[in-house]
Amino acid sequence: MDRTPTTRQQLGDWFMRQTPTSGVRRVTSLGAAIGSDRGLIREENQDRVAVARGRDKAGRNFAIAAVADGIGGMSAGGACASDALAALFATTFWNAQQSENPEIWLQAAFVEANQFVHAKH
Repeated sequence: MDRTPTTRQQLGDWFMRQTPTSGVRRVTSLGAAIGSDRGLIREENQDRVAVARGRDKAGRNFAIAAVADGIGGMSAGGACASDALAALFATTFWNAQQSENPEIWLQAAFVEANQFVHAKH
């Protein structure tokens, strides 16, 4: 179901960007905050987190938040976490335009994210 490769690639690149070793970002319009810290042992934080808002096929607003644990110490842990979130978000947003049932979008998005990471890594 590779309908979102461009969006997925752009999101994956964004999730792999260099970030500070620790920090907190507020997502005020959603009443959320995101915090992260690589700790004292690891050289990089392989965890990824994202929050986004969108509209479904019927024009209803929705929000999605997801965390991908990068399996610290794994050579491509950060890339796997980035790819998982990229596939999850790209597929969710594509599916939101195809169906009005969020349960269907999310189930398909989790399957797609899992398959994409396994196929790529």
